[in-house]
Amino acid sequence: MQRSWFAPLVLLGALSVGGAASAQTPPEGPSVADRAEARRHFQLGVATATRGQWAAALEEFQSAYRLAPHPSVRVNMANCYTHLDRPIEAIAHFEQFLVESPSAPAAQVTQVEAQIAQLRSRVGSLQLTVSPPDAMGLAVTVDGQAISLGRPTHVMPGHHVVEALGEGYTTVHREVDIAAGQAQVLNLTLERPAMAPTPLPVVAPAPVVAATPPPPTVAPTAPSQDPHTDAPRRGPPPAVFYAVAGLTGAAAVGWITAGALALSANSDFDATVNEIQGGAGNTAALQARGHDEATRASQLAMWSDVAMGVTLVGTVASVVLFLKTDFRAPVRVGATASSSGATLSVSGSF
Repeated sequence: MQRSWFAPLVLLGALSVGGAASAQTPPEGPSVADRAEARRHFQLGVATATRGQWAAALEEFQSAYRLAPHPSVRVNMANCYTHLDRPIEAIAHFEQFLVESPSAPAAQVTQVEAQIAQLRSRVGSLQLTVSPPDAMGLAVTVDGQAISLGRPTHVMPGHHVVEALGEGYTTVHREVDIAAGQAQVLNLTLERPAMAPTPLPVVAPAPVVAATPPPPTVAPTAPSQDPHTDAPRRGPPPAVFYAVAGLTGAAAVGWITAGALALSANSDFDATVNEIQGGAGNTAALQARGHDEATRASQLAMWSDVAMGVTLVGTVASVVLFLKTDFRAPVRVGATASSSGATLSVSGSF
């Protein structure tokens, strides 16, 4: 791109950030301070771009756009990307400028469209379709980067790897070579994984049941019980864990409450300072109130820090106690022989 093309676009952007942005920005948009900082970054971007320092200029324009977004700044970012040999990003910013600036002058629109056409001759275009298009969890990537279906995707000339994946389908893998200015359409069809054949069940012959003698008669005996207990407990009792966890929870509540109250007191202090600076009310009374609010905010912040420390220590202690504590309930099992049919009955408590 020639310097004669870059200069008018930079001038337009400078006017937009400095004047038009303040007129078009809604009340909830950037503050006066943000717009002033954006203007400073923009002017630095113009200065560095004039010296041919395109990477540094791009950073300044990006900072200006983040503080006070305006479509015309995209033109300057697109110019930087063009000089940095990154035509795909340049095209994206030029196209977004046209979308965000429906009332731009016809001459400027013509220039931007001509620049887009020139940049498209340096890249390739790949449009993908996937069947079935409504597959669950459908994801399509080009060289590992996710793309959107339904519109062409600009890619640099060369070799590219395309993959499509859907839930319940095998991954489709394709490799394509695209030349500058070439547009390709690639159709991908998802396929279900092959199902392994189900083996037929093997039916074993019925076993021959031999006659069994009647059970022997067991003489009645006094019930006997052989209790078995679980392994001895190790570590602290569960009550210690519950107590530490409860204290940690209470400290967390205190941390959040004190922090919220500290923020509220600090906000009241800021409001009082604004009243003093504005000359509203009794200055001495406002100063006294501001001193009380600052003291309260400082004390609440201190208690919030203490509660935070207790919460963090309690959390670590709770985790350690949870890993060390044996939460099992005692288990006792006994067996009793019965005099009828040599039956063995098992009873216990869990």
